[in-house]
Amino acid sequence: MQTKLLNYYTDEDISVNIEPFGKGVLFHVEISNWKLSVLKRCYVVCARLMEDMAAAGFIKAATITPNPKFAKLFGGTTTHVIVTKEQQRLEVITWELV
Repeated sequence: MQTKLLNYYTDEDISVNIEPFGKGVLFHVEISNWKLSVLKRCYVVCARLMEDMAAAGFIKAATITPNPKFAKLFGGTTTHVIVTKEQQRLEVITWELV
């Protein structure tokens, strides 16, 4: 069963969608313009996102990324590594929300 992406936050530089699954939530984040002010805004959005998801009853959050350094800036931890058929290395980054 495929779930629907829900828009959490969008501006001219950042798009954050969420995909609930049971007691967890997947984050889908796209950054279109990299600069320090956007990174600072990401910190604010991420902090609010984590608080909102915990308040909504989610206990875990995750994202899959080819750029784990970025996700780890926000306190995530690598739990799995995936190598695609095209040999792209992706990491599953998770956060405990409780």
